[in-house]
This record gives sequence, structure tokens and C-alpha cells, in this order.
Amino acid sequence: MAWEICITDEAKKDYRKLEGSARKQVLAGIIKVSKAPLPSPDGYGK
Repeated sequence: MAWEICITDEAKKDYRKLEGSARKQVLAGIIKVSKAPLPSPDGYGK
């Protein structure tokens, strides 16, 4: 189950300032965490 992610206007502004490769990395991280936001063993993180 994926969670709904709400991005603030400030975060959108910061995201637009990132270079292409950094944008891809940030987006991939957001997607990964949205799928499993809880702590291990089923989620992302420690």
C-alpha cells in the first residue's frame, strides 16, 4: 500500500533548484519511502 505524499510549496521550490541527477535521486527516495514508510522489517530505515 502506497501512502499519499503531500509536497509543500517550499519543498517544490527547493526541488526545482536541484540539478537533474539530484532530482532523480530525491524523487526515487520519496517514492521508496511512500511505499514502506514504517520502520524495519517491513519499511524503510532503521
